[in-house]
Amino acid sequence: MFITLVLMVTTTANAQIRLGLSVGFLVANASTKEPAIDYGGEGPVNDKVLSTFKFGILSEIPLAKSIVFMPEVNYVNKGVRQTYSNTIDFRQGETQTINGDITIKMNYLEMPFNIAYKATTSSGIFFAGAGPVLSLGLSGKVKSNYKTTYTGGFSNSNSDTSFQSNIKFDGKKNEDITDPNDYDAHFKRLEIGVNLFAGYVMGKGFFVKAMYNLAFSNINPQTDFSYKSSYFGIGVGFLFGDVDIPFIKPK
Repeated sequence: MFITLVLMVTTTANAQIRLGLSVGFLVANASTKEPAIDYGGEGPVNDKVLSTFKFGILSEIPLAKSIVFMPEVNYVNKGVRQTYSNTIDFRQGETQTINGDITIKMNYLEMPFNIAYKATTSSGIFFAGAGPVLSLGLSGKVKSNYKTTYTGGFSNSNSDTSFQSNIKFDGKKNEDITDPNDYDAHFKRLEIGVNLFAGYVMGKGFFVKAMYNLAFSNINPQTDFSYKSSYFGIGVGFLFGDVDIPFIKPK
C-alpha cells in the first residue's frame, strides 16, 4: 500500500506540497489480557486511562481533487494504568489484602500513512481521513505501588512497596531471559495499527483536529498474554506554504 501511495505522489504533476507541525493532548489506554492465576482471591486487573501527549511533523501532498496524502512522523507517549485487589483468607479469621497500582508508559516513533478528504467552506477547510500506522518502541517505564494490609489474628498492620523498572523492546520471552537480575519489562518493538481523524484548517494554516488510534498487533511476547494500545486525542498545528520538492514537483 505504501509503495502504491509513493508512486501516485511521484507521478502527480505540479503537486503543491505543504509541511506542518502538530502537537496533541491524548487520553491513552490499552487492552490487556493475562492468564487467570488463583492466589486465594485475586480480583480482576482494571485498565484505566492516562493523560499523555504527542508531537511531530506532517506533510500534505495532493493526489486528486479534494484527496491528499498526509504522512506524519510523531513522537508519542502511550500507556495504561492498572489497578487490582487481592485478598487471601488465612486460618482464624486472618486476611491479607494487596491493592496494586501499576503505571505503564511507553515512548514511540509513530508513522501514520494517511489519506484524507478536504472540503472548502467559506471560513476554512474541513478534512477527514484514515490510514495505517507503524510505530517503533523507543523506551518506557513501569512504576508499581503495592499496599498490603493484614487484619485479624494478634495485630493489624499496613505496608507500602514501590519499585520501578525499564521497558526493553527486544521481544524476549521469560524463558529467553538468562540474567537473574533482569527485572525489566520486555515487549515487541513493532506495533501495527490504524488511525482515524477529522479537523478544520482556519486562516492561513492553523488547524485543529480530533484523532483516534488503535493498535491491532499484540506487543506482549509472553505466551497467553496480550497488550494492545489505543488513544483518543485533540491536536493543534500549523501548515506552512507550498514547498518545492524537486523529485516530486516537476519544474
